[in-house]
Amino acid sequence: TRLTFASAVDVAIARLSGEPCASIAARYGISESLPREIAKGRTWPDALALAKELRALKPAGEEKDHG
Repeated sequence: TRLTFASAVDVAIARLSGEPCASIAARYGISESLPREIAKGRTWPDALALAKELRALKPAGEEKDHG
């Protein structure tokens, strides 16, 4: 499955929020290593940058529900 930029941002936010790579990978149909690579900025560095900006803007206690 190929990610869109928006999905890559969502993956980065999920990983930065502490969601396990396996959970993210299952949801997006990607390899378990890809969320880690995105969160480290090795792939989709622009998505990681936007994810960090969005997380900085979100008030505390309003984390995305990964239920």
